[in-house]
Amino acid sequence: HHQPALVSHNGGLNFYLGNNPGWRETMFLRPGLPFRKLVLEAEPHRRSVDERNAWWWQRAKREIADKPVVWASVLLTKAIWSVNNREIPRNEDYRCRIDDGPLRWIGALPVRYGLVLPWALVGAALLVRRGRDGARVLPATWLALHLPVIAFIVADRYRLATWPVMCACAAVALAAIGPTWRAWKARRQRPSAAWLLLAGGLVAWVPIDPRTAKDPAWCLHVDGNLALMEGDPDTAAQLYRQALALDPEDWGARDFLARTLFREGDLDGAAALMEPLVAWFPDHYPTLYFMARLEERRGNLDAAADYMGRAYRVPGDRTNTGVRYVRLLVEAGRRDEAAAVLRADPALARHPKLAGILR
Repeated sequence: HHQPALVSHNGGLNFYLGNNPGWRETMFLRPGLPFRKLVLEAEPHRRSVDERNAWWWQRAKREIADKPVVWASVLLTKAIWSVNNREIPRNEDYRCRIDDGPLRWIGALPVRYGLVLPWALVGAALLVRRGRDGARVLPATWLALHLPVIAFIVADRYRLATWPVMCACAAVALAAIGPTWRAWKARRQRPSAAWLLLAGGLVAWVPIDPRTAKDPAWCLHVDGNLALMEGDPDTAAQLYRQALALDPEDWGARDFLARTLFREGDLDGAAALMEPLVAWFPDHYPTLYFMARLEERRGNLDAAADYMGRAYRVPGDRTNTGVRYVRLLVEAGRRDEAAAVLRADPALARHPKLAGILR
C-alpha cells in the first residue's frame, strides 16, 4: 500500500452512508451494534479492507445509478443541512457535553454558525471580485473544505475544518463595512451586489430534520460509556438503564445491561433483555455466543446448542465454537446432529478436545 489518499480507507463506506436512498438512517447510525450490523453486509469471510471499501463504492454507485433524481435531492438536502445553524451530530453530540460540567461555558458563547455564515458569504464574494494578489485563495479553500461535507456525511465534526476560513472571510466583510458605508453616504458608489448575500445567510435558519435535534437518550448512553471507561460499572449500568428507558432500541445499552445481569446471576432478566437484540441482529457472533452461555447456565441445553450452532455458522474461524457446539449437542442428547456436524467439518472432527466424544 504506502500510497497517499485524499480520503480515508473507509471512504467507500462513508460515501455510501450519505448517498443512498435511506441516507437519513445510515448517516446517523450509532457506533457499536447498529454500525456493526451494516458493516457486516459487506464483510464476508476473509474479505480484506480494500475489497470491502471497493464493495461499498460499487454499492453506492449502483444505487445512485438506479435513482439519480433521488440522489440529486439528497445532495440538495445535504447542502442545506451543511450550512444550517443547528449542530449536526454523528457519533458524538457536543450538546451533551455543554449541559453541565467544565464545558458548559461553550454553550454560552454568542458565536453560532448561522451568525457567521452570511458575513463569510459576503467576504468570500468580495475576495472573488477582487481577483488579484491571491484574494481568491480563501474562498477556494473554503469551497474545497466544504464540498466533501456535502458529498460524504454532513456532520459538525467534519464542517469544523471550514471554521477558520469562514472566520477569515467574515473578517473581510466586517472590515469593508466602514468604507462601504461612507461610499454609499457620499453617493460615490452603488451598493455592491455582494452585500445581498447577507440575505443568503437565512438558509442557515431553515428548519431541518428533527433527527438532528439533541437526543437525551444518547447523551445518557455516552455518559454511561464515560463512566465505564473511568472504571465505574455501577454508574454506567444506572445510566444505561435510563438511556434504555428513553430508547428501547438502544442496543448497546441493552447488551451491556444484559451482561451485567448475567454476572449478577439474574439470568432470566438477562435473557429478557437479549431476546429483542437477537431478533434484530440474528447473525451477530458475540451475541449468539453469549446467548448460548446464558441458556447453558439456565439449564436449557437444547436452546444453548441451537444458539452455539448459529454462532458456529457465522463466517470466520469458528473451530473453538464448533467444539463447544458439538459438546452441547452431545450433552443435550442430540448425538446424531453432533455426528453430522463432525462429518461436515473434518478439521473439527480431528480436534483433540473432541476425541472419542461420540463413543
